[in-house]
Amino acid sequence: MSSLFEKWKPRASQIGHLMTNLPEPITKEEEQTLAELLEEKLTGKNANGRSTKWTDTKQKEVDKLTKKKKGIDELPSGAITKLEEIFNHVFWRRRKLIFNKYLEKGNIVEEDSLQLLSDVDGISYWKNEEYLENEYSQGCPDNIFEKIRDTKSNYEFDTFQKAELTSLYSWQIKDYTWMAIEAGHEISRTGELCYCLVNSPVHRVESEKRSLHFSMGMPDYEEERWVEAASQIERNHIFDIDKFKQEYQKYDLINKHWRDIPKHMRVKRFPVTLEDSDIEHMKRRSEMCKKWLLEREQQELELINKK
Repeated sequence: MSSLFEKWKPRASQIGHLMTNLPEPITKEEEQTLAELLEEKLTGKNANGRSTKWTDTKQKEVDKLTKKKKGIDELPSGAITKLEEIFNHVFWRRRKLIFNKYLEKGNIVEEDSLQLLSDVDGISYWKNEEYLENEYSQGCPDNIFEKIRDTKSNYEFDTFQKAELTSLYSWQIKDYTWMAIEAGHEISRTGELCYCLVNSPVHRVESEKRSLHFSMGMPDYEEERWVEAASQIERNHIFDIDKFKQEYQKYDLINKHWRDIPKHMRVKRFPVTLEDSDIEHMKRRSEMCKKWLLEREQQELELINKK
C-alpha cells in the first residue's frame, strides 16, 4: 500500500506555519559561555577558579548551546500542530471548515485588488493562472510580473490601517519567488505583499447592517441613531462610491456624505526578499515535515490494525 504522503509537499500558504523557531547561528558570547560551562563540568571549578556544584540548570544550558552550535533543527510545537491538521485532512478527510466574512471578501474581490494596483501603478497586472511547483512546495501567486505580487484584501478601513507584514505572509512571498525563479521566470528576488482596500460586495454590506440592526434592538429605520449607524457601516465598507453605484445601480444607500479615499492611499506594500539561506531552510523543513507525516501515518495504521 502506497503512502498518502509519498508525494506530499506544503503549499506556499501553509509554509509559514512550518518555518517558526528556525535554528540561529551561535554567537561568540554563547560559544564562550559553552566553553566555560564544559570546563566547569570537567574540573568542578568555575571561570573564577571557585569550586562549584554541577546542576540540572547548567546541564540544560550546555545541551541548548551544544545543539545551537551544531545547527540542529527540530520541528516546533506550532509546526506540529499544523501538521496534525494536515494529517487529519489527508488521512481521515476531516478538517475544520474555515469560512468567515474576511476570507469571503478576500476571495470575491481578488481581481478588484489587482485592478486597484494596476490603476495606481499604471500597469496591467493580470491574474496569474500558472500553478508553481518544485520538489519541496507548491502554490499559485496572484501576479508574476517582474516580481511576485500577492494581494490581501482588507475587510474594512480599520483592518487596512492596522495591516502589517507577518511572518506567515513573508514566507509565502519567499516561497512563491523561489518556485517562480526555478520555473524559469526572470523576476526580482524581492517580491511584494500588497494590502488593498477595495469596496465590499453589496451582500456583505447588507449582512453587516442586518447584524447591527438586530444588536441595536431593531430600531425604526427612520430613527436618527439607526441612520447614523447604517451610514457608518457604508462608509467603513465603500471606498470608491462611483464604482459601487455603477456595480449596484438599484441599491439604495443611506449615507449621503461621501469622501472617497484616493487610490494610492488604499494600497500598502511590503517588500520581501528571498535569501539563499531561506531556500535551505524551506528545503530542510519541507523534508522534515514530510518525514513527520509519513511516520504519523505509520503509527495510525498500526493503531488501526491493532487487535
